[in-house]
Amino acid sequence: TTVSTAGYSPLASGIAAYNSMIIELIVVIFMIIGATSFFLHYQLIHKRNVHCYLKDPEFLFYMFLLFFATAIIVLWGGIEGDLFHRIRFAGFHVISISTTTGFTNNFEYDHWSSAANMVLILLMLIGGCAGATAGGIKALRILLVQKYTRRELVKLLHPKAVQSVRLGNLSVTEGVLISVIFFTVVYLAIFLMSTLALLIIESIDKEFDVFSAMSAVATCMGGVGPGLGDVAFDFSKVTPLGKLVSFFCMYIGRMEIMPVLLWFLPDFWKR
Repeated sequence: TTVSTAGYSPLASGIAAYNSMIIELIVVIFMIIGATSFFLHYQLIHKRNVHCYLKDPEFLFYMFLLFFATAIIVLWGGIEGDLFHRIRFAGFHVISISTTTGFTNNFEYDHWSSAANMVLILLMLIGGCAGATAGGIKALRILLVQKYTRRELVKLLHPKAVQSVRLGNLSVTEGVLISVIFFTVVYLAIFLMSTLALLIIESIDKEFDVFSAMSAVATCMGGVGPGLGDVAFDFSKVTPLGKLVSFFCMYIGRMEIMPVLLWFLPDFWKR
């Protein structure tokens, strides 16, 4: 369940039950392997290309995200204890959430600062790398959106400049960029609409805070598992109608959105 980034455990308390740094380190290594493009693993195993990871822009960008998110939670996450203690728990949860595995080694993560909660929700949305077992938008799409944004800003300064978006040694076509931006925008739109729907549904019986709703939708769409607030460890506090929204988010997220949305086009049903 680590390599598949599923996150289930034979023990109810998961990885936290072992309380072993060695087990956590092994799990961290294979969570990253599971969330890394399997094309890179193929190059390493079959072509003996040991430098493929260091030459892959997406993998380097993904490692930067993990390091940056860990640093934020260590510094401003509200974790008590010495520096090593904070790095251990912050790093494990960042990797577990971003790879969409969903393991936890500290059940107090739900009481971390709002900044830490926001970082974890963003990691749920981004997910792992393309061509891996992880869910989410994927780091590759986020990287391309960032490169596209930079190019458009440069064009505002230099309207006559001709600048292509490059990914390593490859030039990314406009068609691919439009497809990536379209997917990202639709993913975020569904995330926001589902969050609003969950807030409305849950407000009928009881108050449901924004962090709980956002994390519930993000964790379902990304196939992560744990959330924050009222859904930190399970969805027992969510109403039956709210669970239907969660089911929809899990299904459409795992199907990469587009195949499900095609059902709503009349042209899809025409001969």
